[in-house]
Parts: sequence; C-alpha cells; structure tokens
Amino acid sequence: MAYPLAVLPRIKVIATVVGLFLLLASSAAGQANPFTPLPPSAPNLPSAPTTTTTSSSASSSGDGLSGTGEAIILIAGAGLLAGVAWLIVHDAHRVAPVSQRAPEAPAAPSRPDRNRTRARAKAARRQRKRNRPSR
Repeated sequence: MAYPLAVLPRIKVIATVVGLFLLLASSAAGQANPFTPLPPSAPNLPSAPTTTTTSSSASSSGDGLSGTGEAIILIAGAGLLAGVAWLIVHDAHRVAPVSQRAPEAPAAPSRPDRNRTRARAKAARRQRKRNRPSR
C-alpha cells in the first residue's frame, strides 16, 4: 500500500510513540501483582531508644525525586501538552480551511432609502389602525 509523502512522517511518529509505550508497558508488567494480599505484619517488639540526627537536606534520605527529575518530568509534560495542542490546531486548519475573506455584512441603507422604508412602515401602521375591527 503506497502512502502519500505527507503521511509518512506522521506514521513514523506514531510508530515511535507506540514502540516507546510498549517498551515502558513491558517493564511495568514485570512488577508484582498489586492485588495480592498484604504479608502479615511483624510482631511489635520493644525497641531500644535510638538517637536521631536531623539533616538539613531533605534529599539525603533518598525519598522522592530530585529537583532535576521533577524538572525533566515537568518539561516532558509541557512538551506533550504543547504537541497535542499543535496537532489539534494543525488538523483543524487542514480539515476546515478558512476562506481568504469573510463575507462582509450588508451596508446600512443610505439616508433616502431609510426615509422611504420608515415612511412605508408608518403608512402600513396607519392602514392597520384604519382596518381594525370595532369593538
């Protein structure tokens, strides 16, 4: 099946995105089943008093993302949103092109035409008043 040249880049992009999605999904599939029951909890044993040291840096505990990781995720999310918005706008312009000039509204009637129209309306009102049925 031969595709037009304009469609080929779009097919390549879609194939790349699907491939990356499948790659990430296969790595996620190797994780444990989240619906299995929890293991039994350990018995509560009295513990010896421990000394705690306070750390001035929250990143030393190793929990969460680093600032660089958060920035990469935010940039990737913004890029994804911008790409989707661009595709929507691009497709809308391609499918429904706007004509070169919108048709202009008809111009207001000139002064003599307006006077003639008002005179006719006034005469029609007088005629309706004259032809009213009597009560």
